[in-house]
Amino acid sequence: MRILELVILAIVAGLSFGAFVASRVARRRREAIEPGEIAPPTPDRVAIRALALGAACGRAHLEVGAVNEGVVSREEAEGYRAQILAWVKREGLLEHLSEPEQEWLSTPIGGLSPEDTFDASWCSESLLVLLWALRSVESIPPYDSEVRTGELMEKLPPVGASTEAFIRDAGLRDLREIDLALEEAEGRLTRAKGAALADDVARRVPAHPSPSDFDWTERGLSQSTRMVSIARERREALRWLTTGSI
Repeated sequence: MRILELVILAIVAGLSFGAFVASRVARRRREAIEPGEIAPPTPDRVAIRALALGAACGRAHLEVGAVNEGVVSREEAEGYRAQILAWVKREGLLEHLSEPEQEWLSTPIGGLSPEDTFDASWCSESLLVLLWALRSVESIPPYDSEVRTGELMEKLPPVGASTEAFIRDAGLRDLREIDLALEEAEGRLTRAKGAALADDVARRVPAHPSPSDFDWTERGLSQSTRMVSIARERREALRWLTTGSI
């Protein structure tokens, strides 16, 4: 009887699990899509979005490094943030960022809320998918492991450099290959949700946990919750790649 109850719970609750986070992710994606876009994005459009998203990811990790981990001073981090923002404007990337992403870049180091910092830090998973689609990354890693942002940044032109060649030479994987990746992401997300529903910790927190939800030790125990976040970010990026919309 207990197993049956859990199955029913998974079916019913799965529709709303992480609804708050899903709405934030969907909002960010919708605002980064060009008006009227209904077809798969072109290679140059994907390249531009990858560049813009890379800037947003870099900004998020400056916040983590300076405020949460102390591996870089706030003064240094603020200098880097200003460089990123100036580069984004110079290369015409600002309009390819959603409103929340533009706010992240414009906010001085130390000014992001804990929730925005966590939300921003997950964008690396979306960047991974775009770089994979552009053939800059060989494969999408397992869904139980988070990507290393620094390794992704090495696939992009450095801040301050011209983006012209990166955009001009962009090419995409076959759409069928991207479709298969989307199918896998959908399945992974469904299974991760089911696992999280059976996790006593995950039942009490949203899909992207923030510091106010529970402490770092407890968060580390909730692997199923992290897998929901990973799968959701990758799925949304793959959806955009296949349809041009969310």
